[in-house]
Amino acid sequence: MKKRKSEISYMNVFFCMGVILIHVLSDAVTDLPHDAAAYTVIYNVWRMLTCAVPGFIFLSGLKLSLKPITDYKRFYLRRVTSVLIPYLIWMPIYYYFSWKWHYYPEIGVKDFFIKLADGTSTAHFYFIIVILQFYIMMPLWQLITKKLPALPVLIVCAVITCWSQAWLPVIAENNGITLPVTNDRLFINYLLAWACGCYCGAYYDKAAAMVKKLRYLIYAVFLILAAADLSFVHYVNKTGEIYLQLYYVNSAYAIAAIFAVMAVMIRLSERIGMGSCAALLDRSSYYIYLVHLLVLMAAREVVNNNFAEMGVLNRTAVYFVSVYGVSIFASVIYTAAKDKVKINYR
Repeated sequence: MKKRKSEISYMNVFFCMGVILIHVLSDAVTDLPHDAAAYTVIYNVWRMLTCAVPGFIFLSGLKLSLKPITDYKRFYLRRVTSVLIPYLIWMPIYYYFSWKWHYYPEIGVKDFFIKLADGTSTAHFYFIIVILQFYIMMPLWQLITKKLPALPVLIVCAVITCWSQAWLPVIAENNGITLPVTNDRLFINYLLAWACGCYCGAYYDKAAAMVKKLRYLIYAVFLILAAADLSFVHYVNKTGEIYLQLYYVNSAYAIAAIFAVMAVMIRLSERIGMGSCAALLDRSSYYIYLVHLLVLMAAREVVNNNFAEMGVLNRTAVYFVSVYGVSIFASVIYTAAKDKVKINYR
């Protein structure tokens, strides 16, 4: 089994756990009184975790760019077996239970295939639709990182990302344009994170050394942008005013957070290396991602049917324990069994 760089594995686990926490905290963010102290703490954590999905996108670009791809047939076959087929297995499961638990008023064959194609059956499948778009473009990105300098490419990607997140939906709505998929499923919304990952992967040793050297500056920028993003979003929530510039601030924050996490994980890997349990958790991360929302939906159903009077914070505690516990346990057991089968059939 090919050994992955420890800091990359740690980052992968961190962002996976972050995405799960976003969903676990979502009910508390929605239902808690906004003047409650608990709401402020939970909302701030939830908002800061907006870096998790761009972090996943960054890591995907990084990992795929560590070595030049010479066999694209093998590359795409691997993406089909490791990413697409698990999605095709899990999507019907989510579709059925979403209907059974009344997330959908009705279901049908046409509706099923539409949701299968655009990833709208449940909240977390949009990531798969986005990452498949980037996989299709991988030959182009191999060429870009090899032939073009990083800075101008990243500037262009930053402009496109901010324009797509802030202005594309407004332009489309004002002109009666129907996008092929919802805006959050378009790859251009995550272009900056992807491009940063591709360049970091293509020149990993230099990038990692630079991040380590400049880590204190990166931490400072992260703290400044985190404070700016939180202050801005609280102001917007309080006043109800619309500022599309909030997308610019959040995009900058997400990139700073990604590199801050990278700096922390580089130092962590130097000190403690990579244990077998952490490595197993890393290899299980995609399965954890796939299954966690179903566990959350099931936990909500149990709580709503049997403990309807339970308070929001207690519900959140139940969701936290059940989602992390069941998702991680089931996924690592499956990964360990799959690894054992691979070893036995070598």
